[in-house]
Amino acid sequence: AGTQTTADVSFRVVSTPIDAAISIAETTARTQATFDLQHDIPGDYTATIIIENADGTTARRITNAAFPYEWDLTDGAGHAVTDGQYKVYALIKAGRMLGASGKASFVVIK
Repeated sequence: AGTQTTADVSFRVVSTPIDAAISIAETTARTQATFDLQHDIPGDYTATIIIENADGTTARRITNAAFPYEWDLTDGAGHAVTDGQYKVYALIKAGRMLGASGKASFVVIK
């Protein structure tokens, strides 16, 4: 009915973790929140900042972020976010390496 072929494929996965941490200058943000990223990446990288509200819903996603980054406390549509507890983390890409910082907490009170 048909031709069949089998082959053995072998490969090796090399994992190099990215060590990164995000910090916030203001533990209570009233007009802005300033984020900074500490990392051990030797060279160029891109970062995406993810800001979540207390429910874990993404309040803002900032691509190609440069650090320090000053967030104006608005969502993706430009509306002011509500007061409350928030968490921020960064997704990082450096060549073929991918990583993420841990989450840092802060409060928005306007």
